[in-house]
Amino acid sequence: TVPSWLEWWEHAPTNKVRRSLLYVAGDVPDVRLEERAIIALSDSELRTAAAQTLGDVGSARCLPELRGILKATREEDQDSQNLQYAIATALGKLRDTVAVELLEDLARIVKTYAHSSALDSLARIGTVKAEESLLRIAGEIDVKADFSEDLAGALIAHGSPRCVAEVVKRAKQRSDGPKWLAGCARHAFFGRGHRVGEYYTHVNDNELVEYIMSGETLLAADQKWDLIWALNQID
Repeated sequence: TVPSWLEWWEHAPTNKVRRSLLYVAGDVPDVRLEERAIIALSDSELRTAAAQTLGDVGSARCLPELRGILKATREEDQDSQNLQYAIATALGKLRDTVAVELLEDLARIVKTYAHSSALDSLARIGTVKAEESLLRIAGEIDVKADFSEDLAGALIAHGSPRCVAEVVKRAKQRSDGPKWLAGCARHAFFGRGHRVGEYYTHVNDNELVEYIMSGETLLAADQKWDLIWALNQID
């Protein structure tokens, strides 16, 4: 319970214990948990865990602090990369529309796994401005260059007609287009977890499904499961 967590927090003897408590704070928003996590952002030993916690229990109160830390963080070492990933993920979970430009810059510049987190967060935010950011990033990739599966997944997860059209267009430039796109669709929501009965109804999927299914006849029987997994959370 939250009262028990708060008591453990107040009596935690070390930052190692506090960090463990932050990781098990749960995912039910509570102003008391958020307050402790915001304070923990000021401690370099707790900052990454605090950012992760705020992604689950935070509100608009914590967003300026998260944005400020992300803006000041440089990709210098593993700890910095972990922090970038945690904050980018939190901003996406909290649908921070103000962070779109910051996330676009992160997705364009950073080459670590924070790159994929920034792209996915743009998809989670889901606004027209976020759509424009994803399409700008896609537009910078030459048609002959390998198209990032992380970016393809983000375009699918955003789900707007323009984003879906862009990723289908990129798939059609490949010899393995339907199979590649099925893999991207399968992993588009992978980090969010699968819940039975939960569907992403916002995805404009007509063109997406039609193109993926056009490659069905080229797949072996056991490979057709890939098509099922690619589409089973899109309604």
